[in-house]
Amino acid sequence: MSRKSKDSKFASIANEILNLPDTQLGHGKKGFGQNALNVHGKIFAMLTPASEYVVKLPKKRVAGLVASGDGKFFEMANRQMKEWLALSEDSQMDWKQLAIEAYELTRPNA
Repeated sequence: MSRKSKDSKFASIANEILNLPDTQLGHGKKGFGQNALNVHGKIFAMLTPASEYVVKLPKKRVAGLVASGDGKFFEMANRQMKEWLALSEDSQMDWKQLAIEAYELTRPNA
């Protein structure tokens, strides 16, 4: 999938996810997190500058998806982030459903 296609897909999902309580896109600054969905300032889904769709999920869930080939552990500064999944190019996982799952994990308890 091209960068333009991923940008379009992420924008479409973001428009729907932004209807969930307390969500916003970006943080008002340039750089990391500019293209990220967050709830109360905590990022839960993003499209990285390298065009990776990344979501925050429980460690065991991420490990299972990595084992099944749906993604890899997201790496930042050569460090493997065990609660962050970078979705594989060929994964058939639903981006929106993953974003909702990540939102539910990240949002503060009501």
